[in-house]
Amino acid sequence: MRMFKIVTVGLLLSMAATSLAQDSLATVVFFRQGRLIGSKSYQILHQEKVIGLISPDTYFLFPCKPGPVTFKAITVSEATFKIQLESGKTYFVECGVGRGLMDGIATFRQVPAVEAQLKLSKFDKKVSFLLSDAQELSDAKKDTIEAIRKMFKRKKKSALALTVASGTVALFSIGYITMNYETKFVNGSYVQLDQPPAVVASTIVSVIATAGGFYKISRYSDKRLTSLVDQYSKGGSLPLEIKQRLKPRYFTKTP
Repeated sequence: MRMFKIVTVGLLLSMAATSLAQDSLATVVFFRQGRLIGSKSYQILHQEKVIGLISPDTYFLFPCKPGPVTFKAITVSEATFKIQLESGKTYFVECGVGRGLMDGIATFRQVPAVEAQLKLSKFDKKVSFLLSDAQELSDAKKDTIEAIRKMFKRKKKSALALTVASGTVALFSIGYITMNYETKFVNGSYVQLDQPPAVVASTIVSVIATAGGFYKISRYSDKRLTSLVDQYSKGGSLPLEIKQRLKPRYFTKTP
């Protein structure tokens, strides 16, 4: 009987220690949505050890000690992601593959729980266990957050197109003015000859448009989107300019 009590107490102490150890860890959820472009899978490493494989429409959980942590992925080049973890908390990291200048390189972005919930639920309806009750959202809020995400995506895309187009025109116009810079000696001094009005006007307009494009890109940045979604999900109100721009087309069920 005494031996039974000793064994029982030992088991209880072991279970308590395990529970405390689990509570002292942080949890990092890595996930990735499906993409027609950049569908290559890759491994994620921590302290040079593989902790999981990330592919389109997959996710995995990684319990980790709190503190500053660095994760790594190696595709065509090495990519690292640093994050500060606190014990007992869950963090969501969206993975992907870069395009353009970052083509083929793994990408990482920490996202709020509510944004992760929306994205994860598209390919796994059983993700609620990852979220606390306080993080559960009403259907109306989910629809609004999804509409905000779509609006930011489209606005940013149009801003990028504007910046590239106007920036190209500005460069050519400035190049033309530079190559055709001429002066004339008049009354004892050199005077710059006037440039064609059309070139001057094109330069001014394209430079202003390029500056506006860069401003719009910063206005619809991922950082601002994350901040807005986090604020709104916690009961905050949306800025008036966001409400005015949330047109019905953003609430349609399209990617």
